Amino acid sequence: MNTRTSPSTVADWLASGHPMPSTAKHEWDRQGVAMIPTGRAFDTVRLSAALVHAAAGGTSPETVADAFGRMLTEGAVIHDAYGTGVWYYALVPVGTCTRWQAPDATCLLADGTWIGVPRLNRTTRPGPYWILPPQKPQDLCLPQAVTDLIRHGRQRLAQPCATPVPDSNRQPVREFCAQLVSPGVPTMDLATADDALTRTWGYLMTLLPEVEEAASKLPLDDPLRARATIGVAETRRQLDATTASSNLATTIERTQRLARCCLGRLNHLDELRDRTQPTR
Repeated sequence: MNTRTSPSTVADWLASGHPMPSTAKHEWDRQGVAMIPTGRAFDTVRLSAALVHAAAGGTSPETVADAFGRMLTEGAVIHDAYGTGVWYYALVPVGTCTRWQAPDATCLLADGTWIGVPRLNRTTRPGPYWILPPQKPQDLCLPQAVTDLIRHGRQRLAQPCATPVPDSNRQPVREFCAQLVSPGVPTMDLATADDALTRTWGYLMTLLPEVEEAASKLPLDDPLRARATIGVAETRRQLDATTASSNLATTIERTQRLARCCLGRLNHLDELRDRTQPTR
């Protein structure tokens, strides 16, 4: 259980991550947010909104804060709500990034990466604010708890109720993926691209079992079954090779690669359903 400490003591700890702690305190006084580098007082795991909202089962700040409190039990999390995309930043112990393995979120390396750290009493929008404020010095999220939250979010995204791949809703998925790979794809920032990557991943996680089940109803030597099986195998290979990235161009490329896989598996599923559904 967290033990409350005086706000000034907690602020001193956060400011200690800055090469000049007085500068961080001045920025808090002047603008409410201080730029502090990672790797000194804390490391940081950046989580996409799509992943967090899936894990929380909602998008409201109250729902997300409650979910963080239940799933992380301790630690501090910043919500950066600037722009069209949003990020969540979980503060974790220094050294976490050197052994971070979860492919669904980026651990920001201490290589000149700075994040906006809100003043302690800044707990509402606009801009960066504490959705889970630290209660004491070294009030950091356990890396395993963050990993478990990521896994839960990914599982929720893969469930049919969270990912509209069933027959009645396949067209919006097709249109979403087609837009991602079209020559006129809209300009995206990194947060938007990361959300698109997460959504597309979730679609595929639901779609692949459907394709496999439909293909299994055809004879073993059927060419369509063979093409669908090869397509599923290639898609799983692409999923295994896809990890989070802090580079915008890389994230867009990986998103488009998965979107093409999604379109291909949707086409296979249409063909398989046409072949396996009984004629009237």
